Amino acid sequence: MQGSSTKLQTRILFHCAHKHNDESNLMTYHQQLSESTEDQLSLAAIHYLRSHFQEATDIYKRLLLENREFLALNVYVALCYCKLDYYDVSLEILAVYLQVRGSVVRVLWFVLAAALRRRMSYHSVLAQGGTI
Repeated sequence: MQGSSTKLQTRILFHCAHKHNDESNLMTYHQQLSESTEDQLSLAAIHYLRSHFQEATDIYKRLLLENREFLALNVYVALCYCKLDYYDVSLEILAVYLQVRGSVVRVLWFVLAAALRRRMSYHSVLAQGGTI
């Protein structure tokens, strides 16, 4: 690459390294990330994509505490909790987001909530030794 390195360039190369399964460069660019909100969002996204949902959740929650106005982070936290099989928590977080954001999000929330409830009942039946 030509020119001086920028934070944006580092984040893009970080994501490219993940996309190309280049662990060496992934670690190199990971070490270059700072505590800036943008870098931390990038890191959380890579954790999520690598199925490291708890790590992603921790970052998103910390960023949400630092930046209360970033309401969309609630959706990312809810997605992580869903992937961690904490469906009730995921629904609660989405409900909080829905109180602030209305209309279009409301439709999406109902679709996601229905899917989560279906999945919860599926897991409940399996936990009781039943079959579907």
